Amino acid sequence: MALALALARLMTIRRGSLPSVASGNHSSGSLFSRWHEALIAPSHPPHPGESAFINLVSGHVPGSDADLLVIGRGVCRMGSYGTVSSHNAVQQVATQLGTNMAKAGQVLDAAVEYICPDARFG
Repeated sequence: MALALALARLMTIRRGSLPSVASGNHSSGSLFSRWHEALIAPSHPPHPGESAFINLVSGHVPGSDADLLVIGRGVCRMGSYGTVSSHNAVQQVATQLGTNMAKAGQVLDAAVEYICPDARFG
């Protein structure tokens, strides 16, 4: 069951308020660093699709529920542009979670299925 979340519900976050999921190079030009500027910190409860995503991936990849929510929302944000390749998106997820590309691809697929079915990757 896929649920869509209107981007209008997204709130502006304070810079630096998102947790870091894994160590790595977070240069200002990386996709993940832009997530920090564009995503909502998990300050409000996840909607049902986000909860389903967290339940599906939790325990299969490293990270707390809050970290996974940030990653899922980041996937959706990247997919909303339609200009990010799926390979680059998976690579960013793998780097941030400290996991392999196969697991990161499953995380991306789950985020699209449960959180943002309208996301598109080049």
